[in-house]
Amino acid sequence: GGTMAIKLDITGTVAVVTIDDPATRNALTGGSARDLTAKLADAGGRGDVGALVIRGEGGHFCSGGARSVRAAAQQRPYDLQVSADLSSMYESFAALASLPVPTIAAVRGAAVGAGVNLALAADVRIVARDARFLSGFLRIGVHPGGGHFALLDRVAGPQATVAMTLLGEEVTGQRLVELGLAWEALDDAEVD
Repeated sequence: GGTMAIKLDITGTVAVVTIDDPATRNALTGGSARDLTAKLADAGGRGDVGALVIRGEGGHFCSGGARSVRAAAQQRPYDLQVSADLSSMYESFAALASLPVPTIAAVRGAAVGAGVNLALAADVRIVARDARFLSGFLRIGVHPGGGHFALLDRVAGPQATVAMTLLGEEVTGQRLVELGLAWEALDDAEVD
């Protein structure tokens, strides 16, 4: 695909950061993760922003690391550029988690792998009834990075963590709320 856009829109006191690459279901690359971190810092550093919403364009939240990044991580695990790209992704989760204002992930469609990490880095998650969280790491032979186990365990506990990461269970909508992974499940059209 082309270069992925990370958009920052501010309406009143609410900043909305949108991952905008629907063709890849909003997969992250090293470059887009760096752009995401910059946009989050920009929003968080403004005196007029009281809350931030992170969302994905085109009906999906984030399908995780881009296929190109995943392939490089498998083929060249010690490559410095691969390490830099993965670090950029982790930094984007940390940037979201450390913002000085309340953050809300508006999750429609799929959050996979790193996309789950990104959603979990927000303070509150509002999900569509048909939204899906899928760990996805082990299925593609990649170690869950970015604090994936710790984030899941902190929010949903050890049982959900094992089911999602080791057994590959997909968790949807209302079940996300029951597990504490989301605050509320709404009709898709109401999420944003």
